[in-house]
Amino acid sequence: MQTSFLGSESASKTDLFAGVSIEAPLRRGQVLDYKIPPALFPRIETGSIVQVPLRNRFVLGVVTCISKDTNVDPKKIKSLPDEQPSLPVLKKYQLDLLLWTCKNFACSLGSLLSSLLPKQVREEQKEALSSCVRRLQSKEKIRMHILAIRNKKPAQAAILDYMLKVRSQVTLQELLEKTGSSRLPLKTLDQEKWLEIFHVPKFSERSCNYSYITSNPKKLNQEQKAAVDKICAEIVENSSSTHLLFGVTGSGKTEVFLFCMAQALALNKKVLYLVPEIALTPQTTDRVRARFPDAKIALWHSGLTAREKQAIYQNLLQEKIDIVIGARSAILIPMDALGIIIIDEEHDSSYKSQSFPYIHVRDLSQKRAELQSCPLILASATPSMESLYQCAKSKNSSTKIHLLRARAQGSLPEIEVVEKPQKNVFSPRIINDLRDNFLAGNQSIIFLNRRGFFHFARCKLCKTTIKCPHCDISVTWHQSERAWHCHICHYQNPILPNCPKCAQNAFITKCGCGTEQLELAIRKALPQARCLRIDRDSCTNARTLHQKLSEFRTAKADILIGTQMVCKGHHFPLVTRCCIVDADSELAFGDFRATENFMQQLTQISGRAGRGFENGKVWIQSDVIDKEMESILLRHDYGVFAKKELTERKNYFYPPFGHLVHCLVASKRPGEAEEFANQYASILAKTLPSDAMVSDPAPSVRARLHDRYRWSILIKAAQRESTVSLLEQALAKLTLPSSCTINLDIDALDLS
Repeated sequence: MQTSFLGSESASKTDLFAGVSIEAPLRRGQVLDYKIPPALFPRIETGSIVQVPLRNRFVLGVVTCISKDTNVDPKKIKSLPDEQPSLPVLKKYQLDLLLWTCKNFACSLGSLLSSLLPKQVREEQKEALSSCVRRLQSKEKIRMHILAIRNKKPAQAAILDYMLKVRSQVTLQELLEKTGSSRLPLKTLDQEKWLEIFHVPKFSERSCNYSYITSNPKKLNQEQKAAVDKICAEIVENSSSTHLLFGVTGSGKTEVFLFCMAQALALNKKVLYLVPEIALTPQTTDRVRARFPDAKIALWHSGLTAREKQAIYQNLLQEKIDIVIGARSAILIPMDALGIIIIDEEHDSSYKSQSFPYIHVRDLSQKRAELQSCPLILASATPSMESLYQCAKSKNSSTKIHLLRARAQGSLPEIEVVEKPQKNVFSPRIINDLRDNFLAGNQSIIFLNRRGFFHFARCKLCKTTIKCPHCDISVTWHQSERAWHCHICHYQNPILPNCPKCAQNAFITKCGCGTEQLELAIRKALPQARCLRIDRDSCTNARTLHQKLSEFRTAKADILIGTQMVCKGHHFPLVTRCCIVDADSELAFGDFRATENFMQQLTQISGRAGRGFENGKVWIQSDVIDKEMESILLRHDYGVFAKKELTERKNYFYPPFGHLVHCLVASKRPGEAEEFANQYASILAKTLPSDAMVSDPAPSVRARLHDRYRWSILIKAAQRESTVSLLEQALAKLTLPSSCTINLDIDALDLS
């Protein structure tokens, strides 16, 4: 199939042909030609999502163009099926955003369909309804009625007592559970018009009003007010500039968001609020709902059920939702009359997709804000180097920075760096401080970004690390399952394999500490403290994670042990101690971003302490933190670090001063990936401009995953869009072996 429609004498003048980008990992320029049946003429247009035949199956695709001509023999062109799914036509801003994404991130329109239109919303789902109860009479009348029936009808009185406590409505299930009543007295109250039983779409249970107490706007300090005034002015003017909210942890960035959201809602505009993790959506929803109890709020993330996503998507199309709070995938959902886009913790790597298509939400949000003429807020205590560089450009007046230098409540925590102990997990000073903190009635967070019990195994004789038989990474011992795990391919084995060099396992020793071992050490040192562990092993779904975070937030636990899931934007007012067990492990990666990620993580974890009325303290166990880095940490001066980091990156033409492309070639055959990588690198050297830098092909950092051998090529280039085009042109000159794959990760964050 060809990509262009140049005209053909063999085509009938009445025929119409559609160029369709199908849902498959094709290159950006590839579209397939399909004939449009006359019956579909009125329905098919540019931006339509259609179902098309592809070999022996049917797939979805996006119509990129419609023409009366084609340069392919019309007899060989298949027709679109007469029966098409009733899917929405892409709006102009959506189509423009997708086309821009294809040009800048080396993907096709069809490959973005899974993000644009998740499988949960493609098929019509029968609407699930939930029963709710609300008052029909005033509270005073209900109180008088309770006094009259208290002795004769205690079950009805108990139900009415509970209904006086709720804000407006409650689910039927909760009402019956809390009161211990049956449905009969409730049915009587419904018939007598004291209460009403009604039904709502089940997904709206998550945002039911009854559990929220309205909060009033807080008084802003001068820095907050200056930021709010500028952003709100641009909401009114429909300006599309970007605002970087650079504030220390706990400086009240969320309060700035809420004031700006109020301005957008007052103008009948919509709000898109993005957070990096699903775990942050409940906390964020609570704060937004408390401030805007009458707004229609919806969540959007991968943890929703098919029915929930279907219902929310339909409400979005009908413009029934005012605020969407979501994770990365929410950037592509349809929202007309958008007033503001907010990206909290904008530095977080979760905003960059680590699978095809390799898009970055920060870049897409800037383009979407431009297309829909609304301001964008990027907020972080540790902004990415890319965002800071955009603000530093003197010619770029569309990106503005707002500094929040002081905490809204409490003070920044004291930071102390101690050496890692040789044998024990914790320094004795840390254990003593955690014990005193527990006895004082405060909470603590202990961070270690390694799950499992033992992190790796090593041969005592030859010092060889035991690796997964299918991947080039070490195996991890999980005590709870009594097995060795590979965290990439999920290989499990209760028996440790022999050393690949010594051919025996008698001298293999277990090394390294994971969160399981950390939890055991804390329980032994502080047996009376209530501990919670949060990692991928203990929290297998969003519900469990939300439950554990709620338990800790409501002081049902004293110590929280976890991986990076516990350090992203959470607000725990009772936490006064944070401990980073092994800070050195974050610097172990040979990545130019390792230091930036290290500083961001340390700053974010430190920011969880001392957010209430008591001062906080942060312990960092490390052997590699030098005096300069320690000074920056003690002064909480991320800006000084950023200036130094940007200077070094400029010298080596690293992002943000250039664009970094990671070309990853993989194959099950050992020499095939290497051969193709060499061929591609040779063509790139001739195709790319002279100012671009192309590395020699080399085995990837993880040279084998899932039994596939991986080779990498790194490219540094000044321009992104033109480089993407040249990369695809070079790839089109080669024939990719059927057993070989190649991924082009534009502005790559993960180089492994």
